[in-house]
Amino acid sequence: QTGGDVVRAAVEVAGQLGHARTAAVAAGADVELDLQLSPMATVDGVVVDDQGAPVADAIVTAFVVFTDIDLNVKREVASGPDGKFVFVDLYPGRVDLHARTRDGAATPVTQMVLDHGDVHGVALRLIAGAPLTGRVTYADGRGVAGAAVTIRRMGLGGTFATASTDLEG
Repeated sequence: QTGGDVVRAAVEVAGQLGHARTAAVAAGADVELDLQLSPMATVDGVVVDDQGAPVADAIVTAFVVFTDIDLNVKREVASGPDGKFVFVDLYPGRVDLHARTRDGAATPVTQMVLDHGDVHGVALRLIAGAPLTGRVTYADGRGVAGAAVTIRRMGLGGTFATASTDLEG
């Protein structure tokens, strides 16, 4: 008995995952929930700059979203000297894939669905970072020296840059 709760279920079997959600279930009701297994996936590709040259040491993020079981999985790898990256054993589902560099360059988010296995040869093209300037102040307008400022991409939680304020904030 669930008393009107939403039922979520997941099953993992030898490199495959099945997941599902059903609407609110009345107390005492019989529920049958069928789960179809999908294979874990490998995603590989290359990170390139705006000229198409490979970029080493870019941070590549795969953010797998399971809307039916309220589970999100974030994994990160660094691109190799040849710009190549690989994720193995990613859960099936919607994946948001993007890359960033320590100097603020980033790729747009590439979305894909991994319900049918591997995806190969994904090209993630970086867009150069833009300077961001500003000032940190107290309510009375005085600058805050030594404040830590962190820039993040919303929704994916990736830190792009960090800085500290100077004596004027």
